[in-house]
Amino acid sequence: ATGSVIDSRFEGNADGALAVEFSEVDVEGAEFVGNGDSSSLSGGLLVENASNVDVSRTTFEGNEAVRGGGIFVDQSNLGVTGSLFNANHGEGAALYLSSAVQIDVVNCTFFDNRAPVDSGAVVTAEAQLFSSFANSIFAENQDYAFACSGTSFDVD
Repeated sequence: ATGSVIDSRFEGNADGALAVEFSEVDVEGAEFVGNGDSSSLSGGLLVENASNVDVSRTTFEGNEAVRGGGIFVDQSNLGVTGSLFNANHGEGAALYLSSAVQIDVVNCTFFDNRAPVDSGAVVTAEAQLFSSFANSIFAENQDYAFACSGTSFDVD
């Protein structure tokens, strides 16, 4: 299936805001605010099962989850451009990348995301084919800005 989410707001959704499975989706100019809780798999956007998702000009703010407060990715491709990840909570508070295939993040800001000890604003876990982060800002995140385990990536 294919689809798009344009100039939309997802706010206060208890189990997370948007789940994409076996699909191709473009998310543009959206806001994910205050979604999920401490038991959710993802607060803002869940991308899994051979999906391809492109996100641009989107804000992820104040979302919470066990993993991936902003975005959780598993066995899928993700591109994120010109987006803000602010004050999200959970392991991989902004982005949790689990068995993802290709991740490209460009011109994004990761600010004040809160992760538990030994985690970070961005977590890459398990096998990643390729992850690339370019021209992005990581500021005032806790615990780490970037936490990696068994993965390959480029940060420019």
